[in-house]
Amino acid sequence: MHPRNIYTRPPDFVQLARRYPPLREQYVSKSRSRESDALTLGNAIQRRLTEALLYLDFHITLTLPDDRLCPPIIRCSRLNYVLWIQDLVRATIPNSEIVRGIDIGTGASAIYPLLACRLEPTWQFIATGFLSLGTAERERNGLSDRVLIVQVPSNDPILHLIEGHPSTTYNFTMCNPPFYSSAEEVASLQKQKNMGPTLY
Repeated sequence: MHPRNIYTRPPDFVQLARRYPPLREQYVSKSRSRESDALTLGNAIQRRLTEALLYLDFHITLTLPDDRLCPPIIRCSRLNYVLWIQDLVRATIPNSEIVRGIDIGTGASAIYPLLACRLEPTWQFIATGFLSLGTAERERNGLSDRVLIVQVPSNDPILHLIEGHPSTTYNFTMCNPPFYSSAEEVASLQKQKNMGPTLY
């Protein structure tokens, strides 16, 4: 885990449930504080837990759709990925500069751009893919001017959207695995998962 990750020690899930009513409605823990209890109680609680952490720790208001994957904040931490990119950017780009990133296949929650822009006030993102994060949610989080969401048809080149802007510098691209080699592989793996993959 990244040393700056605020979840190197698991949060107090009972306190989280008290502070975030949608989580409180669903969360019942046998040990009342163990990470394993909170993280194995099903998809609905996973979603409310992620929403609670985003809201309480990052001031991001987001409702995660039931028909899409839930991006965990603690296990398989999306925050780690952002912090590692932050390290690379800090080592190579002066603090005062605007930093532009591209999130390829951002997913239904646009979790990486939202987290990164909340942590770094000079960062901007283009987020590509098929997702349900609307203008109202980005505006509610004060990020509509820094996170541009673009739907890219699956048969288009991934980065064709930047070809018309040759003078704009993008500092990094990111994308989140898994990657699939065929529609058959997607169908096969989907049978083994609780939630199907988000397709782009």
